[in-house]
Amino acid sequence: YHLLELLPDHPVANHDLAALYASRPDLRAQAVELLEKALNVDPQYGRARMALASCLRDLGRLEEARQQAAWVRDHDPGLKDEAEGLLSELAGLPS
Repeated sequence: YHLLELLPDHPVANHDLAALYASRPDLRAQAVELLEKALNVDPQYGRARMALASCLRDLGRLEEARQQAAWVRDHDPGLKDEAEGLLSELAGLPS
């Protein structure tokens, strides 16, 4: 938290705080904001996109979750399997 006071745009710090927030349903919307902030600074940050996709799924924003997971599948080979798993899960949910 203190790192964000010093470096409010730090993508890893925003991602890490968002990961904590994402575990609490009442803070998931704030987690989305932090992840979007991280991605504004580093659009190639695949781990933040996967976390964003999961938060969006949990908030019922399924089409946005699919878009983020598809981006990861197509652009981050290290996270491709995880993204495909989320996309498979999302395929079974209504749009």
